Amino acid sequence: MEAKIDLTGLNRAKQNIFSLGSNISVWSTGNDNHYNLHFYYPNSEAHDHLLRFSAVIGNKVNDLTRRTKGIIKLPVKSEDDEIITIKIDREGIQIDGHYIENYQPGVSYDGKNTTAFRNAISALAEDENADYKYIPEDDRPLDTYQYLISNYFENVNNIENLQFGSMEGSTRTWAYYEYIKYHKNL
Repeated sequence: MEAKIDLTGLNRAKQNIFSLGSNISVWSTGNDNHYNLHFYYPNSEAHDHLLRFSAVIGNKVNDLTRRTKGIIKLPVKSEDDEIITIKIDREGIQIDGHYIENYQPGVSYDGKNTTAFRNAISALAEDENADYKYIPEDDRPLDTYQYLISNYFENVNNIENLQFGSMEGSTRTWAYYEYIKYHKNL
């Protein structure tokens, strides 16, 4: 799955710009085995160059829903060029041809909305070498993001009923989609 999206006109906080999965209008919390990958932009304010993602699987482990929420740093281009390409394949999430990688900010934080976590976001945003890196806000259990890629998006049986669009949450997007591609190996 690949989408080329122009984010230039997004001047409102945290819009659901792109979702894909088995039931994209919900945030699965039960054991329904639905899976979703949601992207939101901007993270908190217009032109902050931070793309939020949430990988959610309706599959509980130790009574917790599998979930990874993270924040990805996008490169600063210009206010007239906020075009990104998001691609999801069996290796993971690519933004503009770069696989996202976990960022180690050099500060300790627990993934909750604390001062330490906000400091980690600031470190990510200010680091000139952190483009296409992400920090996990919530990862339970560990590596849920990779589990989603390996066990759902790589499995042909799970993508038969794949949905994509912008349906999760209360804020629809004002983004412009240059294209959305879907390719299935036969």
